[in-house]
Amino acid sequence: MKQRTMNILIIISMAFNIAFVGSFFYHKIRFGRHMGPGMDHPEPPPRFREKFRSVMENIKPERQEFMEASKDFFIYLTGEEFEEAEAEIQLDKMISKQMEMERKIGQGIISIHSEMSEEELKAARHFFDNRSVRFKKGRFDRPNKDMKKEKPMRREK
Repeated sequence: MKQRTMNILIIISMAFNIAFVGSFFYHKIRFGRHMGPGMDHPEPPPRFREKFRSVMENIKPERQEFMEASKDFFIYLTGEEFEEAEAEIQLDKMISKQMEMERKIGQGIISIHSEMSEEELKAARHFFDNRSVRFKKGRFDRPNKDMKKEKPMRREK
């Protein structure tokens, strides 16, 4: 290969390497934690994980009802006929199904927590503390910065 071609390939390779390393540090700085699995992301205790799986299995009917209500709501929004009152009814139905599902999940977590021994609670405390810190820092409710604020779409009659 010619020297010029080699220099161009080396420059392109270096640019990709710098971009990769830069994105790693960007994510580390932005999200404040390591990117590897288990690094600063404590796993829930095994017994908690098993019981939580059971809770999630038990809420399958509620989850299915929520998914159906959600699907119905969005199908209604994309339909030919639109009435705001009916859209509100569909929305309320979807939200109530989601609340039922979330309540059962929360009750299941409370039940699991109350059944844990002191030793299990000590082992689980790091996991729960990490989750609560993430909530306090707003990690779960941060808006998507990429989304533009647009006015809601109105249907033409």
